[in-house]
Amino acid sequence: MLQRSIDFLPGPRATGRASIPFQPTAGRGRAGTAVTRGLTAGLAALALAAIGGRGAHASETPGQRCSVAKNKAAAEQIVAKLKCYENATQRGMAVDSTCLANAEMKLVQAFARADAIGGCAVSKDGGTVEAVARSCVNQIVMRIPGLPCGTFLTGWGSSGSGNGQFSFPRSVAVDRNENVFVADGITGRIQKFDSTGAFLTAWSSGGTGVAVDASGNVFVGDLSNDSIEKFDNTGTRLTAWGSSGAGDGQFRFPSDVAVDMNGNVFVVDGGNNRIQKFDNTGHFLTAWGSAGTGNGQFAFGVTIIGVFAGIAVDASGNVFVADTDNTRIQKFDNTGGFLTAWGSAGTGNGQFNTPIGVAVDTIGNVFVADTRNARIQKFDNTGGFLAAWGSAGTGNGQFTSPFGVAVDPTGNVFVTDYDVFGLQATGNGRIEKFACS
Repeated sequence: MLQRSIDFLPGPRATGRASIPFQPTAGRGRAGTAVTRGLTAGLAALALAAIGGRGAHASETPGQRCSVAKNKAAAEQIVAKLKCYENATQRGMAVDSTCLANAEMKLVQAFARADAIGGCAVSKDGGTVEAVARSCVNQIVMRIPGLPCGTFLTGWGSSGSGNGQFSFPRSVAVDRNENVFVADGITGRIQKFDSTGAFLTAWSSGGTGVAVDASGNVFVGDLSNDSIEKFDNTGTRLTAWGSSGAGDGQFRFPSDVAVDMNGNVFVVDGGNNRIQKFDNTGHFLTAWGSAGTGNGQFAFGVTIIGVFAGIAVDASGNVFVADTDNTRIQKFDNTGGFLTAWGSAGTGNGQFNTPIGVAVDTIGNVFVADTRNARIQKFDNTGGFLAAWGSAGTGNGQFTSPFGVAVDPTGNVFVTDYDVFGLQATGNGRIEKFACS
């Protein structure tokens, strides 16, 4: 049984922590629905009791009354959003975006009414009451078991160069603590967020690919300098290796990077149409690949704005490569031995139009950012189609150009979205997070 503890809001006279056991279920029949319905009722009651279950007192300051009002609004939104997800689970479908939008609108209106009270700037732990309330909503909703694959959970970001903004978010990675790292290509930096999208830190790098090892070290494919950079979890540069060229340990457009359970680093050397493997400090181990359409050959998407390709490694050390211009995924063993491939050009299940990002979850399922089809596809470890979600647009669960994809330890899927191809009037410049039970 997966134990999760939820810290409720730190409003005035708050009473601490409620620990709620969760038992995820893969079924969407009566048993799965019953679990979700029971969870909905239990969480709703706890949320209302813990963060919004009392009224303000005349002796409280305006700031305290504002805090209570916002906490109560957050609790009510938790109830409303849980109902949206319960309905989706009962139907075995993605959550209704209108239902979520209505819940969000009610929260915005309630926060506005609370702001009219005045004095509602900071909670007792130093953050704004609104930020704390939103974090509580996200933390509870994101832990509902049995949600259909592709259920939208949250999103953050906009186009720009500020903290939490993006200009071509090319790649994404998640560490074991569920921190999210985004390689923001045009601004030349790595941004780090918590699992709900709260900005933590950022540092300069010319990278477009990002990966994290089991110790939390961050590896970046530095496209502009034809090198690989290694940082600690907060952005301190530890080492780097590589130079321009076609020899061992040299690169032409190292566009994406992945790390296996032993700390070995795999690099898509895009301009040389090959994969290179290194140890954790940059010592060259092996390489494979050449230009072509055969097994073990590649046609990476080399364009004026970079190289489009992706790489991921599963828990067994198998390597998955998004062979972009050949519209397929190739699977190799840990030393480059070809195992299988799947995909062709098209819009059907298992077909692709510019597959770029690829990721693997803890049980070996493979997720592919099918970029120009504006969707994510999910496969088993040998290429059997399992699910797909997404469509063209700027709404929740929609994409303009999904590029990077990553999966956290609990199975949530993160996707970078930016209109690099000019398919929509405005680019999304954001990260979206989905459930995939």
